[in-house]
Amino acid sequence: MTARQRASLRDWQAFADRVTAHYGVSDVSFLVGDQPGPGGAAMRPGGLMTFKEEMLEPLPAGQSRDFLLAHELAHWVLATPTSRRPARRAPASGSASRSGASWTPTPRR
Repeated sequence: MTARQRASLRDWQAFADRVTAHYGVSDVSFLVGDQPGPGGAAMRPGGLMTFKEEMLEPLPAGQSRDFLLAHELAHWVLATPTSRRPARRAPASGSASRSGASWTPTPRR
């Protein structure tokens, strides 16, 4: 990796550490390298986020890959059971509710 890519990776790790601490879930580790498929990244079991080295390359002004990191972190935060997650209000009607590590539909009343 280039120095710029390593700096981006440090920024991503710092952001991920803040997010996981805030939501009280396990830390995320990064694995950078070639991976099959068209996607740029994936969240793996055990808190391992894998992504292609090119995802650390800078983009033109006004563009960002922060959405990629946020998207994958959301998979981790929402799928990791924890007792320290901030309380949520119950949905008003047919939405989604959490059951273990998967989402199930909530029946309409």
